[in-house]
Amino acid sequence: MQIKELNKSDNLSIINLWNESIDDSFIYKRLNEEIYESYFFRNNDEYEIVSFKALVDNKIVGFSSGVLYPSRNTFYLTMILVEKDYRLKGIGKKLYEALEEVFIKIEAINKVEAFFRNPINLIWNVPNTLNHEHPNAPGVDLKGDGYLFLKNLGFRDFAYQNSYYKRIYDYEYSDSVKARLLKLKEENMTTDFYQIDKHFGLEDLMKDLNSEAWEKEILDHVALKGKDNTLLVALDGDLVIGFTGPIHRQESGRGYFAGIGIHSAYRGKGVGTLLFSRLCMGFKEIGVDYVTLFTGKNNPARNIYEREDFKIVRSWANMRKEIKKWKK
Repeated sequence: MQIKELNKSDNLSIINLWNESIDDSFIYKRLNEEIYESYFFRNNDEYEIVSFKALVDNKIVGFSSGVLYPSRNTFYLTMILVEKDYRLKGIGKKLYEALEEVFIKIEAINKVEAFFRNPINLIWNVPNTLNHEHPNAPGVDLKGDGYLFLKNLGFRDFAYQNSYYKRIYDYEYSDSVKARLLKLKEENMTTDFYQIDKHFGLEDLMKDLNSEAWEKEILDHVALKGKDNTLLVALDGDLVIGFTGPIHRQESGRGYFAGIGIHSAYRGKGVGTLLFSRLCMGFKEIGVDYVTLFTGKNNPARNIYEREDFKIVRSWANMRKEIKKWKK
C-alpha cells in the first residue's frame, strides 16, 4: 500500500469511489468533476487544501483531504474515505497520518477540527426525500462510520448540531403564530423587507449580534441589492431589532437560510418566532419547496423551528483534536 498526493487527474477514481460509497451512513451528494475540484483543489489566499490517496496494486482505494488555515490556527479535516472492501486494514489511519505530517510542521496550527467553519462545504442529501439537499455538513455524521473512526484517532466531541427539514410549499400561519403577530403589533413590533431609505439601526444590530459572518453577508447583500434587497427585518417602529433572510430560492428548490438574529434588548418577546414565520411565508410566496437548516443541540433557537414543525433529520458532532500536547 502506498500513500501519495491526490492529483486532479485522479478525478474518475475518486468520483467512482465516492458515489459507490453512498448509502444510509454516507449521505453526501453524488460527486461530479466540478464538485471534485471545488472540494479538493480550489485554494484561496486564506487557506490551502491538502489531499492524499491510498493505492493498492496501483488502484486508488481511499483518500483523505483537509484544509490548512493558519490564521485560525486550525487544520480542518474534510474527509477520509476508504473503499468498503479495504476498510479495517489501517488504510484510513495512514491517510490521516499523511495529512498530519503536513500540518504538524506548521507552527500556527494547534488543533484539527471537523466543524462547520471548514470552508469546504460538503453537500448532503436529506434521507427519505427526493434528493433534497443541504449545502453544508455541519460536522461528523453521528450515523456514519467516520464518527467512531475519529474517536479512535483521539478526536473528541465539543458540540452537537441538529439538522432540521420541512416542506414549505403549503405553509400557513398557525393560530398561535397569528395570535403572537397581533400581540407584537400592539407593541409596535412588525416585520418588513428592509427599506434603506426608511429603516435604521441595521449596522447597530450587526454589532450587537457580534458575528463577522452575518455582518459581512447581510451588509454586503444590502449594499449590492439596494432597494431590491430581500432582507427581512423585525422592527420596533422603524428601528431594526432583528433580521432573517435574505429570501432566496436555490436551484434545488431549497429556501436559502443564512440565520436569524435578534437584538439582545428584544430577546424573549417572541420576535424570533415572528420573523421566522414571516420567512417561511416569504419562501412559500416565491415557490420554495423545502427548507433545511441546522443549529446547536442546546441552542434556544431550536424551539422556534420545532414550533413550526421542522423535524430533525440528522445529528452531527463537532470534533477536535488538540495537537499542541503531542507536537514535536
